[in-house]
Amino acid sequence: MQKNQIEREEKSWLSFFGIEEMPNVNSIEAFTDTLFDVMERPEFFALKSFDPNYMAELMYNGFLPMALELPTGSIFLTPKLHYERCLLYFDKLHIPKSLKKKSKQFSITFDMAVDKVFEGCLEQHEESWLYKPLRDALLKLFQNTKQKVSFHSIELWLDKKLVAGEIGYTVGSCYTSLSGFYTINSSGTIQMVGAALLLKKLGFSFWDLGMYMSYKENLGAELVPGQSFVRSLRKIRDNKAPIFPKNEIFVRELLV
Repeated sequence: MQKNQIEREEKSWLSFFGIEEMPNVNSIEAFTDTLFDVMERPEFFALKSFDPNYMAELMYNGFLPMALELPTGSIFLTPKLHYERCLLYFDKLHIPKSLKKKSKQFSITFDMAVDKVFEGCLEQHEESWLYKPLRDALLKLFQNTKQKVSFHSIELWLDKKLVAGEIGYTVGSCYTSLSGFYTINSSGTIQMVGAALLLKKLGFSFWDLGMYMSYKENLGAELVPGQSFVRSLRKIRDNKAPIFPKNEIFVRELLV
């Protein structure tokens, strides 16, 4: 198949999925502002480049990085600017009454097993949108600590076995979740509550949980318009990002 024909097919598939190609703009921030002036805008955009620096700039401006494989076999970066964003403000965190008893032996760490967390996410959700070019770009952000966006993993352990975890990133004092997994009952909830309590303790302003899901609402998260999220992000994105602890912390200690 000739290159021009492939490109036409790609454009056709992107249009079918309601995805617009990312325009070549000098300022992503200014481009983002124009989107909120449009009555019916897309949520997803597409570009073939997985350059981690450009991807970090998108994340800095409120886009959540995702990827899509088209029927042609091509994989696109498809940054998403949600119509509505699910945010958890820590003073509204709801902790299930039974959690304290269930969490006694669980411990939480940061950035100790990023490869295993990726494996857990892929095993539970398959590739879904977390395709290899995106994973590679995120790992480059993980290795480059000088970016204004930092990639991280959160791990939950039981008897030295990884039982839950998630990948995410920080933009100033905002922490954003990307994907997660769990292997035993309640471990996902324990990981999220433990992470929320640590994020609060470290000084994060809020937790960006992306799209709405009922379990997020059950923890106290709320839906806000996409424009409101971006405005809130801009207020804190240049804050110095809190530093994650390097030691293992037992969840029961956070619940005191």
